[in-house]
Amino acid sequence: RGKTRSEKNIDGNITMNRSDIRIYGGIENAANKAMADRLGIRQQDVKDYMQSKNLTWHESGDRKTVQAVPNEIEQVFSGEK
Repeated sequence: RGKTRSEKNIDGNITMNRSDIRIYGGIENAANKAMADRLGIRQQDVKDYMQSKNLTWHESGDRKTVQAVPNEIEQVFSGEK
């Protein structure tokens, strides 16, 4: 099976302005919007893909860059159990 457009590109990093995060109501919404804009798809498509693959957005130490990572990994980095 061939990969869909989102599967080929969803793993890239996204760099956002802090104002984008405030405008779109948090990191998840801002990252979904930025990735949807990059891929030319709907924001809901990104959200659905992330949920179906058990992915979440991880914010790097620079507080501008986010990356799609498995939920289990994000839980380790965020200190959740």
